[in-house]
Amino acid sequence: MSPADVTPTCHRGRVIVTTNVMGAGKTVETDEVEVPAGTHSLRELLAVLVRHELRGYERQRTLSQTLQIVTPADLAIGVDTGVYGREARTLPSPPTQGESMERAAQAFADGLFLVFVDDAQLETLDDPVEVRPESTVRLVRLTALTGG
Repeated sequence: MSPADVTPTCHRGRVIVTTNVMGAGKTVETDEVEVPAGTHSLRELLAVLVRHELRGYERQRTLSQTLQIVTPADLAIGVDTGVYGREARTLPSPPTQGESMERAAQAFADGLFLVFVDDAQLETLDDPVEVRPESTVRLVRLTALTGG
């Protein structure tokens, strides 16, 4: 897996999150996140991003329950039962907000990602972050290379 580059840019209380995979040369994902204007700690900014991701996960989880792909196994069962793809599927519950925030904080502490605001690196979760319409926040996810 390649390192990924996540760049939120603040516009009118919204942060635009752009995810890039290093070396791929293209944007993988773009999303907008509501962020209150003003000064926050990095921990508070991460909490906003975590809440946003959890809401997205829950939306996708709900959608997965309604839109199903009928697999070859589903077709084989359907031949015998006359019912195709209506079986209930067990989907994992999302982690709690507290668990997710702990994971994000631990990942930052372990150096799994770096945070830059307007090209200045933030070193601790308690570093102040000024959210302005022209600010750019970059989260750079680091991954270990195999081999070497």
